[in-house]
Amino acid sequence: MGLLVHEPKKDPKVATLLQDLDRTQHDLANAYTNLEYMTEPDLIDYYIYQVKAAQMRYKFLLAQVKQQMDL
Repeated sequence: MGLLVHEPKKDPKVATLLQDLDRTQHDLANAYTNLEYMTEPDLIDYYIYQVKAAQMRYKFLLAQVKQQMDL
């Protein structure tokens, strides 16, 4: 899944945000995978929490990247 095709600025802040966004995407995929195969109720709750947290972090980082790219 491609994040952004081009990078018009060589801003280190944007590069860091993109790295964090990529890491968050991997964290989200891992949380979904773990949730899919979990059968223990307490661990299901834990992975649901992880998925939700990663989704919120991804949304925040994506907004930050878009804001930095528009500057």
